[in-house]
Amino acid sequence: KVKSSELPRATKQTKMVVFHVKKTDELQFLYETPVSSSVDETVKELVAIWNMQIQIRRLCDSLEDLAKYGPAKKPDKQCIDTYATDDYGNLINDSIPRGPHYCMDPTGRRTGEAPDPKLQEVLQKQTADARKTVNAKEHVERRQAVT
Repeated sequence: KVKSSELPRATKQTKMVVFHVKKTDELQFLYETPVSSSVDETVKELVAIWNMQIQIRRLCDSLEDLAKYGPAKKPDKQCIDTYATDDYGNLINDSIPRGPHYCMDPTGRRTGEAPDPKLQEVLQKQTADARKTVNAKEHVERRQAVT
């Protein structure tokens, strides 16, 4: 859903338009562009911003999982650890050595070998900063357009 309205405080030289692109309360942003911009150019820029915000959110989710459950397993080895089997179908969950920060991934996609707590803290802080940057609701409430 895309809404547009003319910016009340037009600059002396160029009139601007503000687009409010919104899917949900969390997936929205304001975009400011000159009135003289072509539709094709504007749509390309809006799509690029939209896709970048989605990629940043997915990256944040992955970083949070990395901090909690460690690196990803190879695709052919992904399973919940309590059901891990060897090549012959025997359960091997007890024979796998676990590190001091082991936390089983409930989805089975990660090893469960979480990083050191100090590194977890750094990852969580960086993730929080990135989420704050793309927190669309705050930006829209402040009427702050993305660039």
